Amino acid sequence: MKVNIFLSYYWNDSCEADKIYDYFKKNQNIELHRDKIDIKKWGSIKEYMQSISNMDYTILLISDSYLKSANCMYEVLEVMRDRNYRDKIFPAALYSGIYSPVKSEICEALAR
Repeated sequence: MKVNIFLSYYWNDSCEADKIYDYFKKNQNIELHRDKIDIKKWGSIKEYMQSISNMDYTILLISDSYLKSANCMYEVLEVMRDRNYRDKIFPAALYSGIYSPVKSEICEALAR
């Protein structure tokens, strides 16, 4: 039985998505799904988006643009339709500068 993995990414990050796709494509037990490749199999974009919650796992290729994209956030919401979504999501941050921990005076005081 093949494991179905959905790759969620912002289209400007296609180069990185291509590397992940090529890596998983070599494994015969894994079928990696990407919108640009698989959308033709469904009758509409809506049907395709609704199929995301049926995947075994989802890789979220997170970038600043990804977090600001309405389409990418819609994909995340589709993944979260599954009650066990926490066990199915594998986030991968492309750029660590998209988040920075904020140190407050309280946190620093507690650390002493």
